[in-house]
Amino acid sequence: MDASLNAYERETIITLSDGDDLVRIWTAQRHVIRRLRADKRFTETTNPATATENEAEFTIPYRDYTPWGGAKHRRQLTPEQRAQMVARLRKS
Repeated sequence: MDASLNAYERETIITLSDGDDLVRIWTAQRHVIRRLRADKRFTETTNPATATENEAEFTIPYRDYTPWGGAKHRRQLTPEQRAQMVARLRKS
């Protein structure tokens, strides 16, 4: 852990904007940094000249980001697939 930051300062900030196609994430939480670095959907944009060892910045396209449970790939269904799913649900 970074000794210079207390527990309240080790945070993650997520920035969304209607005018931007990217979600921007800044974090000083090591477990979040590890998780985002491992997920290929995120692009690390950390500036080594200004960042400390225990902070990082990432971006992800807005269409790929969901705030509930992290980023997930959204499945695109055709109208036929959707109708088949509805029929299966009605049977059960």
